[in-house]
Amino acid sequence: MAHMLQPNRPVYDSLVAKFYFLPEGEGTFDEKLKSLLSSYGFLVAEYERVIREGLLVRAVDAFRARFDLDGILTEVKIIDTLIWRFAAMLNGAGLQSGIIRYC
Repeated sequence: MAHMLQPNRPVYDSLVAKFYFLPEGEGTFDEKLKSLLSSYGFLVAEYERVIREGLLVRAVDAFRARFDLDGILTEVKIIDTLIWRFAAMLNGAGLQSGIIRYC
């Protein structure tokens, strides 16, 4: 929901949570909410760090060149997409005999 209101915020879903090994949140509603908000705060800071330090510049540039979206997607959204695809591969789509197979 945060991404819908602020497109420069990362999406926090189960694939992103698995990628970063974020906890699912357990306990009472208030405990779960506190845990999820803490995880989202980490996620926002991590995306800012990745962008600031240029850690995925080559991957983001390759994505933009391949899909020619002319600024339709923010850098954050492209990072989300890269994480989703990688996490999907880890969930079985890219595993072969327990080894990650890059396409």
